Amino acid sequence: MSLSNSRCGYTIALLLGLLLAGCSVNPVEEAAVTRARLEHKAQKVLATMLRDRPKLQAAIDTSKGYVIGLNDRLLLGPVSGSSGVALLVDSNEGTQTYLDIDDPYHQN
Repeated sequence: MSLSNSRCGYTIALLLGLLLAGCSVNPVEEAAVTRARLEHKAQKVLATMLRDRPKLQAAIDTSKGYVIGLNDRLLLGPVSGSSGVALLVDSNEGTQTYLDIDDPYHQN
């Protein structure tokens, strides 16, 4: 076996191992990580919006709630993917709801 074939074999084995490891994630743990990531990003987006538009705080304070949506897109040549999540904040109830959102322009 040549050195380049050996490297290729190791690369394939590594990718297969990563794929299988990714498939073995506990859905509850994955949801918790996704929610924490969403909350962190949503707070950053909200802080930026409030910094750029200070009057927005009054609108948020008097509203029934708000939604912050985040969309991740992967483009690799002819292969693409998109996933979106949103954080719905209900100001009246003091609750947060996590939503999956679809990209209406993305076609599989």
